[in-house]
Amino acid sequence: MPLVPITLQPGLTASRLKNQSAATLVNMYAERSSGKGAFPVIGYPGRPRRKIMAPPIRGMIVHPQGRFYVIDGGSFHEIGADFQDLADLGAIAGTGLVETIANRTQVAVIADGRLYVHTVGSSVISQVTATEYGSPLPAFYSAAVVDNIAVLTVRDSDRFYYSAIDDFTTIRDLAFATAESKADPLLVVRDVGGELFFGGARSTEHWVKTGQANFPFQRRDPVSSYTVVSRDACRRSGDDLLWLGEDADNGGLGVFALNGYQAQRISTPAVDRILEAAQYPERARCVVWRLEGHAFCEFSLDSGSVVYDTATGEWHQSAYGVWTYESLKPPASRLTCQAWWQGQNVLGTSDGLLLGVSFDTSTDGDDLMARVFVTPALGAFGQQVSTYQVGVDIEAGLGPLDEDPLMWMRWSHDGAHTWGRPQFATMGRQGQYLKRPQWGPQGQANDSAAMFGTTANCQLRVTNAWARVVPAAIA
Repeated sequence: MPLVPITLQPGLTASRLKNQSAATLVNMYAERSSGKGAFPVIGYPGRPRRKIMAPPIRGMIVHPQGRFYVIDGGSFHEIGADFQDLADLGAIAGTGLVETIANRTQVAVIADGRLYVHTVGSSVISQVTATEYGSPLPAFYSAAVVDNIAVLTVRDSDRFYYSAIDDFTTIRDLAFATAESKADPLLVVRDVGGELFFGGARSTEHWVKTGQANFPFQRRDPVSSYTVVSRDACRRSGDDLLWLGEDADNGGLGVFALNGYQAQRISTPAVDRILEAAQYPERARCVVWRLEGHAFCEFSLDSGSVVYDTATGEWHQSAYGVWTYESLKPPASRLTCQAWWQGQNVLGTSDGLLLGVSFDTSTDGDDLMARVFVTPALGAFGQQVSTYQVGVDIEAGLGPLDEDPLMWMRWSHDGAHTWGRPQFATMGRQGQYLKRPQWGPQGQANDSAAMFGTTANCQLRVTNAWARVVPAAIA
C-alpha cells in the first residue's frame, strides 16, 4: 500500500476553485529548510498576558530614553519594570487608534484630531490648542518625525504642518504646505529613510528635507496613482514600508510595499479576496512584530486578518479564538499595536491587554490559541482513491508531563467544500519524542483534502503529512 506525501504549502494559496487548492496556514508560519520537509510549518508562539488595562489599547511608544508609554481606553500611562503602572499622566480624547511620535525630550499623541505633548520626566500630558501666534490648531490626523521635526497632516485636507526642532508644541501659523500632485486628502505620513511618504486618497508622493529657511521640505518628482486606504494600515517594517491600498483608477484592494519611489503589490489573489470582502477597509489596521528573523506584518479587517512574512515572502492568516473552519471563518486578530521594550515584543489588544511573545506557552492571553493548517486537495484525475491511513510528522514530546496533548484532523471527501467531524490523535507528553499523530481509514473519494489543528497548550511544529492510499481500478 503506497505512502503518498501530502504537500505542505508555505502560505495562503487558496484558489477560488476549492478542488484546485485549499491550502492555508492560520496562526502558523513556514520556514524554508533543506532537511526533512521543504516547508516545515510552525505554530505561533504563545502570547502570555503581561498586564490588564482599559480597552482598547490604542497605541504605545518607547521613547529613546527607554521610557514606555501606553494609551489605553482614555488615558496616557507610563509603564515601569515588570509592567507596573508608574503613572496615569492624563486623559486622551476619543476611542480609536492614535498616532505617536517622539523627539529627544518629548512624546506626542494625535487622537481624535487633537495634539497632545508630554515632556519626558514630567507628570502630565497636555493638549496643544494653538499655533505659535495664537491661531487655533487644525484637526491633525497623522504624524512623522524627520530630524526631530514633527510633520503633521490635517484631517480631510491636502495640507500638512511642521513643528520647530525638538519642540512639538511650537507650530508656526505659516509652516504648512499642500500635496501637489492631485490635491487629494492626506491619510498618512511616514518617515522612510529620512524622507517623507505621503499617502492620499488618490495618490502617494514623496518629500525630502532640503533645509531651506522659508520651507524645509520639497516634493520629489515620482508620484504614484496607488492610494492609501487606512492610516492605521500603513506601517514600517525596518526600512520597508507596507500599506493597504488601491488602484485609484481601476480599484481592487491590495497590500503594497515601497520599491524605491514606486508602489509594488505584494499581496496575492488569495489575500486580495479576503481584503476585498471587508465592509469597512478604511478601518483596517496593521501591526508589525518580529521573531527569530521573521517580520510578521499583520493586516486586520472585518473580513479577517492576513499576515505577510518578510523573511519568506509568504502569506498566512492569523485569528483570535476557536472556530469551526467551514461554518465560521477565522475571526480577525485582536492585535492593535506593538512596541519593542526591554528586549521583548509587547502587543496591545482591542480588549485592553498587554501581551508578550514566548514559545514557553501556547496560550493567547488567558485563552487557548488555535493553530490550523489545510492541505491542498488530493486528486487522481477524477479516479476514486481509497485512503487507509493519514498521518503527520511533528516534533513530538513537547507537551506537559501530566497531560497528553491532542491534535485533530478533519477529512474532506469533496475537495475542501465540506469537512467531517474532528478525529483526535496524541502529540506525545513531554519527552515522548517518537510519537506521530495518525488516523485510520477515511473511505473513498476522487477529491480529498485534510485539515489539521490543535488548541493544546503545546507547540505545533510539522515537517510532513502523508496518506496511505490505493487507487481504484479504471474501467
